[in-house]
Parts: sequence; C-alpha cells; structure tokens
Amino acid sequence: MSDKPKKGGSLIGKLFKVILALVAIVAIAFFGGAAVLPGEFNYERSTVIKADRGVIHKNVGDLKMWEQWGPWKAEDPDIRWAYSEKTNEVGSWTEFFPGGGTDSGKVIITKTSEHNGIEYNMMFSGEDAGSGAIRYEAAPDDSTKVTWTWKGTMGYQPVDRWIHQVMGSKISEMFDKGLAGMKARAETKK
Repeated sequence: MSDKPKKGGSLIGKLFKVILALVAIVAIAFFGGAAVLPGEFNYERSTVIKADRGVIHKNVGDLKMWEQWGPWKAEDPDIRWAYSEKTNEVGSWTEFFPGGGTDSGKVIITKTSEHNGIEYNMMFSGEDAGSGAIRYEAAPDDSTKVTWTWKGTMGYQPVDRWIHQVMGSKISEMFDKGLAGMKARAETKK
C-alpha cells in the first residue's frame, strides 16, 4: 500500500475559488435584487402654505427664484446655475452644475399656470431623468396646498434601481426642505 498524499490543490487555488464564488454571489445578489426592484420611481411631498396661488407662483413659476427657496445651495455651496433668456414660461430652462463641476442637471418648464402650478422635465448629464410638477390646490383658511412630485422610469438599469432605493429618503428630505423654504418665502412676501 502506498501512502500518497491526497491532491487537494494549493492554498492559493482554494482561496481563488472562494473569492470567485463570493464575487458570483455578490453579482447574483446585485443583479437579481435589481430585477425585483421597481422599474419606476415616484416621489411626492406636500405642504400647506398660508398664501394665495399668485404669491406662490411668483416663487415657483420663475426658475431664477428657485435659488431663493430651494435646498440646493445649503447642500452644495459650490453649485452653479445657468438660465434661458426667459425663465418663467413654457420652454424656459435652468441648468445646474453640482459641486461647481461639469456634470449637470437641467429643468425645462413644459406647463405653467398661476392657478395650477408648473410641470417640467428633468435631465441629468443630457439624459432623461423623468418629469416633475409643483401643483397648487385650494386648502382651508385661504391657504394653498402645494405638492411637489418627480417621477420616471428606469427600465432595467440595475445601478439606477439601487440608487433610487438608497437615495429615496434623501430626495424626499430635499423636497421637504424646498417646500419649507417656499412656504417661508411665500408667507412673508404676501
């Protein structure tokens, strides 16, 4: 009888197989998890403002005014904006550059009404990023309910699906801060 050692492979070979198996498990979890996440997103936040729609619309319907009530400058002191010649009608746009860098986002007004609010399209780095609206409706005590929405589809973009899962609460928080800024500005500018 021979006492030959059993071939089990080298330690490095075993380690490589374990690492490869872990990478496969992570990839399956990432892509499989993304497959079951929603392919659409819809953020919506509201507040009631003790001001009439006309006062609110002066702050919402003119894109240059967004700097005054929006949360972006507090979050990113280096943000820069560019604007179309007119900033308060259909087709008006603002482009913003977070961190003072070259990546950009863009908001383009598609509908505007002092009575109902505005609708807009969003783009990030030249790609469609959904549509948004800031709508007004009557509320008790001569107030106005303002609802801010952003919605869109991602198709099967695993990274986008995970980003929206992770960033959802941050986006809602930004909407809440923006609505609070809008409310403070409108209620003091009656």
